[in-house]
Amino acid sequence: MSFHIYLGASLEELADGWIEAMEKGRRLRGPFAKATVIVPNPGMRRWMQLRMADRLGIAAQMDFDFLDRGLMHLSQS
Repeated sequence: MSFHIYLGASLEELADGWIEAMEKGRRLRGPFAKATVIVPNPGMRRWMQLRMADRLGIAAQMDFDFLDRGLMHLSQS
């Protein structure tokens, strides 16, 4: 499992950069590869799903973890 941190001043630019990186990874790993996204709250999870669907036409194969559970999961990997 790889771990990437995206930083920026614009939420839209961060989301778009992540979507582009995720799509590049899927081209290498295959269309059914899952991506895990760590978000701070349910509203951000929904916004990311909608942003991805808007950009790509679909939002699929994404697992969302909230910050506490996502970091715990990463530390155990």
